[in-house]
Formats: sequence, C-alpha cells, structure tokens
Amino acid sequence: MHRCLEIQDIVLEVIERLAPPASERLYHPQKFSRELGALAAMSRTCRAFYEPCMDALWKVQNSLAGIVRCLPPAIPAGGCHKSAMTRFYTNAARIAYLRLPHSLWHSEYAPLLSRHVSLIQSHIGRWRDIFPKLQVLAIATICGDGVNFIWDTLFGPRLRGLILLSGLDIKSMGTVLSYASRRCSNLKSLESYRWSSSFNDSLDELEKVESFTYNRSGRLHESTVGCLAKLPHLRTINILAPYIASYMPTRQRYNNQFESLEHLTIPEIQDSDLQSMAVSSLLEQLTPGRLLHLYLHFDVDGRDISTFNHIFGVIGKNLCSLRTLSLLGWGPEATDQHETQEYDIDPLLRLQNLRTLSIRLVGMSSCFTDESIAKCGDAWPHLTELVFFQTPYYRMQAAGLTLGSLALFAQHFPRLVRLALELDATLPPRTTDPMTPNLNYLALDLSRSLIGGDCGEVAAHIARIYPKCSMRRVLAPMRFRKTTLHDDETKRWQEVVEQVEMFSKMGEDERRAAMREVWE
Repeated sequence: MHRCLEIQDIVLEVIERLAPPASERLYHPQKFSRELGALAAMSRTCRAFYEPCMDALWKVQNSLAGIVRCLPPAIPAGGCHKSAMTRFYTNAARIAYLRLPHSLWHSEYAPLLSRHVSLIQSHIGRWRDIFPKLQVLAIATICGDGVNFIWDTLFGPRLRGLILLSGLDIKSMGTVLSYASRRCSNLKSLESYRWSSSFNDSLDELEKVESFTYNRSGRLHESTVGCLAKLPHLRTINILAPYIASYMPTRQRYNNQFESLEHLTIPEIQDSDLQSMAVSSLLEQLTPGRLLHLYLHFDVDGRDISTFNHIFGVIGKNLCSLRTLSLLGWGPEATDQHETQEYDIDPLLRLQNLRTLSIRLVGMSSCFTDESIAKCGDAWPHLTELVFFQTPYYRMQAAGLTLGSLALFAQHFPRLVRLALELDATLPPRTTDPMTPNLNYLALDLSRSLIGGDCGEVAAHIARIYPKCSMRRVLAPMRFRKTTLHDDETKRWQEVVEQVEMFSKMGEDERRAAMREVWE
C-alpha cells in the first residue's frame, strides 16, 4: 500500500500552492521569489508522501472536489515519516503571503470537505503553529462552518494585512471581518473590494489599522469616512472619489481627526463639481503639516481648469509638508477653454519639502517653460524626481521645452535622480563643455521630428548635459498620444539610447573627442 498523506497536509498543500502568481505580486519580487521557492520545495516533499494523490492534485489544477475524490476511503493512522514531516513544516513556516481564491472552497464542495472535518480538527494543535511567519491573507471565498478551523488557524496576532477580494459576498465579508476584529489585534492593513454597513461596527475594534483601501464596485456606507477619521493609527487611505462625494457631506467637519494620515490616494475624480468639492473639503480638514504623500487621479474630460486651480490652492495652503505629489489626468483633445485659461501652480511653489513631483494633466504647456524652471528650482530645492508630460494624448501640442531645456534642469535642480520630460524638436547650440549633475535615470518622450534628426547629435547633447546618465528604461516616443512608431523610427530611437549609453561609459576626454566627431 502507498504511504498516505494526511488530509490536513493535502489541504495545506492546496492553500500554499495558491499564492499569487507573478502578475499579481503585491510585494517585492525578491521576497516573493523566496516564498515561491519554499512552495516548490514543499510540493516536492508532499509528492514523496503519496504519489497517486499528488499526481491527481496537479492534474485537476487544485480543484477541491478533485482533491477530495482522490483521497482514500480511510486515512492510515500511522501518518508520515518524522523527518519528512519536519521538512514539510519547515517549508510551510517560511510563507508570509497566503491567498485563498474563489475556486478553493465553493459551496458545492463543502459536503465533500465536511467528511474529513473531524479528522482535520483533531490536528488543530499542529495547525496553529504551521504559519508562524504569515503576515498577509487574501480571501476570495468561504463556505459554511466546516472550514472555521482555518480562520482559527490563520487569524491571529501575527497577521498584519487582510485583503477581502471581490469574490466574497457581503455576508461572508462580515464573517471574515468579525473574526479579524476579535483575533487580529495587530492588523495594520485592510483592503476591501466590497463594503457593507455592518463593517463600520468592526472598524472601531480594529484600532491599530494603519492602511485602508477600498476600490471596485459596491456601496460605501455614509458613515464609513467618519469611522475612518476616528482610527487613531490610520496612516494610509486609498479610496475612490465617487464614494467620498456621494457619502461624505461636504460641510461636515472632521477637525482634529485623521491625525496620523501620511498617505492619501484618491483615484477616479470624475467630471463632477460635487466630487471636486468633496475632495477639496477633505484636504482642507486634514491635519496641517502631517500628510506626506498625495496622489490625485482626475478624469478631466470637460472639467473647468479653475477646479484644478482651487485644489492647487488648498494643497499649497494646508499641505505644505508634502514630499510626494502626483496629479494624473488623461483626457481627450484640449477644448477651447485651454486657450483662454491657464493652470496656476504658484500655490504649489510653497511645498518646500517636495521630493517627488509627477504632473500628467491635459493642457499644462504653460507650467514648465525655460523662464519658469529657475523659479521652480528655487521653490523645490530638495526635488529628486520630476515626471512631467503636458500634452493631451489624442493630438500633438507644442511642449514648450526643448532639448536645450535639459541644461536648465541640470542647473536649477541639482539633486534630480530621475527626470521624465516631453521635448520638442529644437536642438541647442553645439558645445562640448560638460556638466556634472547627479542624474542617473533619464526618461524622455521626444517628438517625431526630433527622432528624425541626427541620432548622434541628439545623444551628444544628452550626454553633455548628463554625462553620468544611463537610459536604462526609456519611455517610447509618442507613447502618451496613443500612436505608434514605424520600424525605422523605433530603430533610430534605439540608436539614440545606445549612443547615450556609450557616452556615459567614456571618460571626460574621450567623451569630448567623440562629441567633436559628431559635430563634424
């Protein structure tokens, strides 16, 4: 008779092998590679226990019904060899991220699993210590009381992150959050794809939550934002703008709340005055000098530019401590109002501590010019990263910056380590005089006419201004206008990249000699 694998080990193997694939990684790739390596080692150990069962496990692609059908009618009492089990639990102890997808416990499989529940619960003592390093749990479905032992096992003080996926119905989400509020005393991060009014009662019990994310479809209860405002340790919020606008009264004050908030992300600010007012109201109520990172993603179709200017004014007045500011808003072609109205970014010049600035809004051609670069450089002395794409992405528009503008950025932003710009076709005067800024990452979106110029001359200008630059990842030209380059243009762009790389590896004298050859 084949050596049989105990049922709890089979279920454990199912859980462990369902860690997120590479396309869904939420944490650092290096950390994930170690965890997935542990999964592979555990799988090899399990296969040595009971080959027929594990072969079937792989063939049915983790279908719980298929796994249960593969089990023998009776489980031998002898279990597995001690040394093999030691290796098994050693590998299991390395797992830090666990994902329970919708396909794992479907309601129709519950009766099949319940046949072995009593056996699994008899080993509950071993299960409690099986995941000593588990920190993040993502749940898409649960079924009945037959698997409550898993919540007793996985939910505990060590859990730091909880993700409630969209496959979970409202009732099940309430059950899961109820377990979390009672057992996960150190929970720091809560992410939900659906919401219900009963969740607000549990929020008060999760006092140590530092991060809250709510996205996708669903209904946000009217008092949820108020409950979030009362969480004493909440540092990060990622919540869709429509839910703030629909359920947060714009005149309601939350003064002296959100005291610990450091990261705020509000995506999908749509074409609605109510949403803009709600966002502005929320920004006005934040504790001055506390927020460090702000990400606002606009749907700018048809929006009045004065709306943006009002939000800029609120940011400059109340959020002077910001270190990261991201303003993103793609839309269709610029309308006539962009010819008569201009963005006013003067309030943003008050952000003296700004380290990272990313602006991608329609019609911002007047914000950065050769004349304004010096003023911005004085206002943001600590800026290390600048991303600025200023044209609408359905049509071309004069950018206002040229390849020669790179020299001004090098002069007035000496601490830059990453720069992404869109430039027009004008080439600066030829010179071999070097500059030595700290930039080591360069992303350029060059116009089609500039690509059609001399590749060596373009590369020489870039290398003169930023001799230490390595164009390791370059934004493809025209990428943000929904157009593609022809094969010959792609080839010429790649030639520019290669020549810049070549210049960056040269010494100063060798670089000057190479530039002279280009000019000649």
